[in-house]
Amino acid sequence: MKKVQGAMPCRKPGKAEFVRVRPGEEWRLMTAVLEMERGIERQTYLVAPHLWPELSGEISPALLLTCVNRQSDMFVWRIKLPGADGRSNSWTESALQIAKAAETRWCRLVSDVGNGHYSHFEPTVALPDPQWPEISFQEIIRLAFRDRLIDSLDHPVIRELRGAA
Repeated sequence: MKKVQGAMPCRKPGKAEFVRVRPGEEWRLMTAVLEMERGIERQTYLVAPHLWPELSGEISPALLLTCVNRQSDMFVWRIKLPGADGRSNSWTESALQIAKAAETRWCRLVSDVGNGHYSHFEPTVALPDPQWPEISFQEIIRLAFRDRLIDSLDHPVIRELRGAA
């Protein structure tokens, strides 16, 4: 029996899960995203590059990484990058360092609120390397953002932001 990937979450690794990041530039994307919060629900939308100038005050640069957990569940990890001012913060810097470490070993990401950054833990026993599902990066992005791709200023989310919806 073969698992069929029907959806792909875009999320941060859970604080109790060990994850690996798929190494290689072909498994990541530097892009821009729009985050919408409605109450406790937060949605991340992928924004087409031709719209970046028009939406520059509302979007954030982001790095999208292909990840897998110990249960072989794939997901996309979105790490916000510094904005136009180039100023980073300790949360972003520590997330990027942990993502780099997770390319070669299993890591568990934990928020260290008191110190204002992420810490990571590694397992105390050797774990086998992940078995990456046979799926292209283009398909991963399509599954992760299938109904959350903004490719037009007529998109309902953009219309809502501009008071037209």
